[in-house]
Amino acid sequence: EDERPSNSVTYFGVCQLDKTTLHRRLDLKVYPLREWPFALLSFTGSGHFNRSMRLYARRAGFSLSDHDIRPAAHARGPGRGARV
Repeated sequence: EDERPSNSVTYFGVCQLDKTTLHRRLDLKVYPLREWPFALLSFTGSGHFNRSMRLYARRAGFSLSDHDIRPAAHARGPGRGARV
């Protein structure tokens, strides 16, 4: 059983507009509406911001991801807790 079941869909690809332009990496993720705020927070912030937010959540006793926030036991304790 997945600890964090999600219905998000991911596509990783490469595209090129025409033969004279560079190839570009294309990453698309589609999230269910209930996960949208967490995905938005995760993908629009810098790496430093995301690490700071996750640390803040962990110090408050939560686990923050691009899918949800939930109570957590982080000190190698049991599972990740129930969805909030």
